[in-house]
Amino acid sequence: MDAIMIASRTLKVREADEEVDLPIRIYAPRQDNGCWACRIEIDWPDEPMARDAYGHDSAQALHHGLQMVGIHLYVSGYHEDGLISFLEPGFKGYGFPVTKNVRDIAHPDDAFL
Repeated sequence: MDAIMIASRTLKVREADEEVDLPIRIYAPRQDNGCWACRIEIDWPDEPMARDAYGHDSAQALHHGLQMVGIHLYVSGYHEDGLISFLEPGFKGYGFPVTKNVRDIAHPDDAFL
């Protein structure tokens, strides 16, 4: 059975003199060896990434997947260099929750989602 995409968001990344799309996809959690896995994908300009976030049930796997997206965004060189944007210039945050250990580098709008 094919994975079912349940959510997506497109951020922007400044590359050279233009903004390019940064697509993010989240797939429905699925059972995997006695636990649950939620696939996330981030199409970074230099190298697309796909990972599974795990949980005891589907809700926890989904929550961990959303946090995983936030963590990967905030620890990226693109974020560190201020090259990622969401919605409009000047908007703070990307709209994904992060874990406590990443809150110090997250935009205030995302730190406590």
